[in-house]
Amino acid sequence: MSIPYRERWRGPRPQRPGITLAALVFLGSAALCAFTSHKLAVMSRLRGWTPGAPQRVMTVEHILRRFNASMGEYQLVDASGGTWKMQLTAEQLDRIGYHQPVAVRCLDDERECFVPDSVYISDGNFGFDHALRALESLGMLASGLRVGWRLRAWRREVRSWEKQAPSPVAQMTH
Repeated sequence: MSIPYRERWRGPRPQRPGITLAALVFLGSAALCAFTSHKLAVMSRLRGWTPGAPQRVMTVEHILRRFNASMGEYQLVDASGGTWKMQLTAEQLDRIGYHQPVAVRCLDDERECFVPDSVYISDGNFGFDHALRALESLGMLASGLRVGWRLRAWRREVRSWEKQAPSPVAQMTH
């Protein structure tokens, strides 16, 4: 009695690796890195390092709203009569004073101005944002490598699984 040729069972095809979490971490890090990079670009314009926010001389007219006892938003007026807004602390306002000329840098698209010692463009905030962008870039790199490694290992596994395919001779006899 002859036993028909039988292929060795090669098992199920390897499943795709779970990369959802690493991909979400990558996308989240990329979004945060883009936001922080934009913020750093705006900060460098406000510091005068890159063009786009020329220095202007304006006067503080009156308070628009008070956030707390030591912080408020004030209306500024430029030489042509245009109105702008700026946040100042009580110490900054005491130093500048109402109806006195002050040198500021303004964002035209937001109609908002900043004095050189504002928190938004301070050295500490600038350094913190650079460190934050480095961490976000590191998160992108680590999660991107994780996705790549898992996909590469899965492809290697699929290739070895495909090499165990039935021979053409065995397929003709069935």
